[in-house]
This record gives sequence, structure tokens and C-alpha cells, in this order.
Amino acid sequence: MNILHIDCSPRQESHSRQLSAAIVEMLLKVAPGASIRRRDLETDPLPHAVADYAVALSTPAAIDLTVMGERRRARKSSWAHRTIVVTPHHNLPAPAAL
Repeated sequence: MNILHIDCSPRQESHSRQLSAAIVEMLLKVAPGASIRRRDLETDPLPHAVADYAVALSTPAAIDLTVMGERRRARKSSWAHRTIVVTPHHNLPAPAAL
């Protein structure tokens, strides 16, 4: 089993991080040989789009590179049999990092 564990809580000691760690531990008991990839969007955030980025994407070469990048991201996420996404729980919106 492959597990993709995505954290985006701004607090390292948050309840959501503790809960997700417990879920991963439970999955490891079921599948002890599982591989885990972890992405912490708080410590290593995805960049936000800016105007220059949008303009650059309109060139044919950039469109080709964007498609290649999207395919790479899709391959990374399709690697996982289970995906755990951890978000803070305040006011119920999805964080900007997602």
C-alpha cells in the first residue's frame, strides 16, 4: 500500500496533525510494508499564482511545460492507494494552501 499524507495545518502541535499521524499509524498496522510520502504545505507551500505567471502561461512553450508539470503531479498523486489530507478546523473553509 502507498500512502500520501498531506498536512496543511499551520501549527505543528495541532489536533489535526495528531489525528492524521494516528490514522497513518493505524494504516501501517494493517499494511506494515506500506510506503509513505508526506507533504507539509505549511513548511513547503505551493506557490500562489500571480499575474506574471498567468501571462507566461499563455505562450505555447509555457503551455507545454504546464501540461508536463500537471502530468507529473498527477503521477505523484496516483501513486497513492490512500490519501490523507489534514486541514485545520476553524470556520470550516479549505485553507489557501489547498
